[in-house]
Amino acid sequence: MVGVPVTPEHIEHVLWTAELTAAFGSLLTFAAGHRIEAFEEWPVTDQGGETIFMSLGHMSDKRLEAPSGGDLIEKLNELVDRITHLDEDSARVVLAALQLHYGACVLAPVSPTSAYMSIVAGIEALSREFGNPPHEWSAWDMAGRWDRFMAEADLSADQAEMLRARLMKDQHMRLAETFGEYASTRLPESFWTDEHFDWIYVGDGRGGHLPGYEQSRYHFSESVPTDRRTLKACLKESYRLRSQFVHTGESEVTYLTPMSTRKHETDPSVHADGAPKKSAPLPFAALRSILTSLISAELDAGTS
Repeated sequence: MVGVPVTPEHIEHVLWTAELTAAFGSLLTFAAGHRIEAFEEWPVTDQGGETIFMSLGHMSDKRLEAPSGGDLIEKLNELVDRITHLDEDSARVVLAALQLHYGACVLAPVSPTSAYMSIVAGIEALSREFGNPPHEWSAWDMAGRWDRFMAEADLSADQAEMLRARLMKDQHMRLAETFGEYASTRLPESFWTDEHFDWIYVGDGRGGHLPGYEQSRYHFSESVPTDRRTLKACLKESYRLRSQFVHTGESEVTYLTPMSTRKHETDPSVHADGAPKKSAPLPFAALRSILTSLISAELDAGTS
């Protein structure tokens, strides 16, 4: 057990408004000079006698605390068989996406920012292997808005063409566009119609036992845009969050934001070219399901 004296000045510092468990583990590891893991879960036994590891903190995707089920070995054997039938390049990328998904699931109760970034990275890995980078100006969903800007700025035809060429060479724009286009078009319709369950455990777990649990059923059609163009814009906002955190250290993914819930809001109004006026990043639970759906889609394509 480690006790840390906390003064009023400490309480007001950004450290304590960050992800507390991750921050504490980071401080201990740095101070000690070796790895110290800050655990945020404990084992309890449910009504059926199965051991479940429950998070002490906020779990942004309650499905991650569900019982494993009795057909786990069968599912594992099927997954291994499907991966071994992929070509070498496809298998390498799918395994990378699976590892990033695993990392996100482990980090979810400890560091929602790191978990969210891992999911974005998993989708990006798939998009760079299986997606198609934009080469034509018309393929970019921001093309209409830039065309309007060029007209308002009264650029000549040559100036406008030079600006288009420069924008299309921008590496970040191409990566973000590929990310959004791949995920929004490759996602199967079943993503919106499949039924999911949030597992909510009843009781405080004292003595290592739980009296029971409740299930909350939902479909992502209730919270994620079904219009693929709107979905693409939301995916690109999620990509922006990743880039913002990597380059500036600023994170909008915390326990207190919609990114840690299933709630999602975006402006339904659109520009003249059909692009949404305002898009919101997707919440963690939805983004994680998008990644798992895309992994399954690539496994299906590679073994069909």
